[in-house]
Amino acid sequence: PLFIIADLSQVWVELDVFGRNLNRVRQGQTVVVEALNEQPVSGTISWISPLAAHASQSVSARIELANENLQLRPGQFVRGQVTISEQNVPLVVQLSALQTFRDFDVVFAKYGETYEVRMLTLGKRDDQWVEVIAGLKPGVEYVTGNSYLIKADIEKSGASHDH
Repeated sequence: PLFIIADLSQVWVELDVFGRNLNRVRQGQTVVVEALNEQPVSGTISWISPLAAHASQSVSARIELANENLQLRPGQFVRGQVTISEQNVPLVVQLSALQTFRDFDVVFAKYGETYEVRMLTLGKRDDQWVEVIAGLKPGVEYVTGNSYLIKADIEKSGASHDH
């Protein structure tokens, strides 16, 4: 052919959904699509294939996306994160902030110029956040990263040596 004309202002993204996740993925769910070094784009699942790929046993889920900036290109690898449920909760902490201390889930909260252990009662979680049912009030500053260093200092200062 002399010319191939394509309108890439609207594209289809097809994600492979594997068996362990298939029962949680539905048409109409929101998906955040990330391409390498590009801004994430949100869309919804418009179609799920009734057939599985023989080799991988995955099922295709299609997301139709606006692509005005032409950041998504046909054949490009992408990753999609499907929102399977949402729930509003009064208080959450970052999962990376949690530590285990004397058989309790804790965070280290800022108290003046020091940090103190706050034992938590936890609820639902995802891969980034966990619901706090009790043990922390909204607005309290807490350590979100490298809290194992504070834990190590507390454990070291509380250690005893009996001879």
